[in-house]
Amino acid sequence: MTWVANATPEVDAQSQWQTILGVCLSLSVLSITVVSTRLWIRYKARGMAADDYMAALSMLFALIYSILCIVRTSNLGLVFQTQLPPPSLRPLSSAPLCAGYSYSPS
Repeated sequence: MTWVANATPEVDAQSQWQTILGVCLSLSVLSITVVSTRLWIRYKARGMAADDYMAALSMLFALIYSILCIVRTSNLGLVFQTQLPPPSLRPLSSAPLCAGYSYSPS
């Protein structure tokens, strides 16, 4: 079984899911650490202010985005691009057909 759902092993090898997973997880841990430390220090020092709540909200949105990136690369896989190989493996004759399904330039 491959990481990318509905994909061949060749497509899974080109998907770079290890990079996406590593970047999302490492930056999420860094974000949680930095923002949590900031909020704890500000709470102990003088209380919370509007900028502290905005920092927490932006951290929450960043975590949601990271989760969506990971889910998109794994569970959903090629659900919306059924049977379409990555752009580098597509023949030029199918470029107009594939352009409607992919966000990458043909």
